Amino acid sequence: MTGRRFMSSGGSRSAPLTLSKSTVNRELNIIRGCFSRAVDWGRLALTPLRSVKAYKVDDSRIRVLTDDELRVVLTAPGDVALLCRVTLISLHRISEVLGLRREHLGPSWMEVRRKGGRVHRIAIPEELRVSLLDRCAKSGYIFGEGPEGAPPRQQTASNRVIRTLANLGLSGVTHHTMRHTGVTMMLEDGINPRVIQLLAGWTSLRMLERYGHTRDSEVRRAVTSNAQRLQQAATKTATVERKQYTKSDS
Repeated sequence: MTGRRFMSSGGSRSAPLTLSKSTVNRELNIIRGCFSRAVDWGRLALTPLRSVKAYKVDDSRIRVLTDDELRVVLTAPGDVALLCRVTLISLHRISEVLGLRREHLGPSWMEVRRKGGRVHRIAIPEELRVSLLDRCAKSGYIFGEGPEGAPPRQQTASNRVIRTLANLGLSGVTHHTMRHTGVTMMLEDGINPRVIQLLAGWTSLRMLERYGHTRDSEVRRAVTSNAQRLQQAATKTATVERKQYTKSDS
């Protein structure tokens, strides 16, 4: 337990600390990676976590948006539409979006501050760059507000997104939904998984298994594609048979 968690629990080590299974799995993966590196370096013969299994997590609550739902998101009032659009296009976390400043925007790129202090420069479309500069507060923060021009706290901004989209008929949709939807759309368009990994700020491609989803529109496209190919094959077969029949009659 970290000092912050200890203090938030009331300062008593007997106080219960509730963590989600997903959180435990993420922490476990970090520890597992440390032991695996120790094995690679020859400091350990075997990792002591080789028999430790992760919790089974139900990700059914995570969904991706349909094209109709995306149109609703992009017409949301206030900063909600722009907050969501940045993540749908570039896969930024909400904390990374809120931390954007004017100097992070170049002629055709945007710098993003990752966890651990890493800085990545990625390309952005001109229309998004213009929208961000138009929103920029005098303080330099893109999403600055109030007299000091500071961006809202992450939880405050997240709650705004949830409430605004719920009022528009999209219940259960969060800003994090935009990351899942953005990743899924990139996979549908055949984007290189390594590029998605870079944009999302992941250290491993295994995160694609968690963030990549199947949209109903893609299922329909796959089924329709096979149906069309079968139809083409059947038409071609019928044409060949007619030609052979004509030759036999002559």
